Amino acid sequence: MSNLDIQEQRRIGSRFPVTGPRIYRADDNSRLGNLVNLTTEGLLLMGEKPVAAGQEMALRIRWQDADGEPQEIRFQAQSRWCQTLGNPAFHVTGFAISRIDSEELDQVVALICHHGFEDMQD
Repeated sequence: MSNLDIQEQRRIGSRFPVTGPRIYRADDNSRLGNLVNLTTEGLLLMGEKPVAAGQEMALRIRWQDADGEPQEIRFQAQSRWCQTLGNPAFHVTGFAISRIDSEELDQVVALICHHGFEDMQD
């Protein structure tokens, strides 16, 4: 698993991004939307199309690091729910991460801690 134990992963908590990295389906490279929230257990994305609950899919999160170098995380996730937030043109979908390797999980932690996320609990 990860270099971090489960208690340390939970301590990191949920964060909101200042800018939202893009999220793609890994199988066909179609863009689902932008990252809104991220934890080591799941994510929240905002996109133009709804994602039905219960869909298992391979996802990729793509962004550029502080040096402008492209970064990517790949993992499996299952959509849990989808709703609009006032504007029917935008859909917010919650995903639970169902399968991720330890190196990718370490990248999730790094993205949470170092790439523009703000703690929701402030």
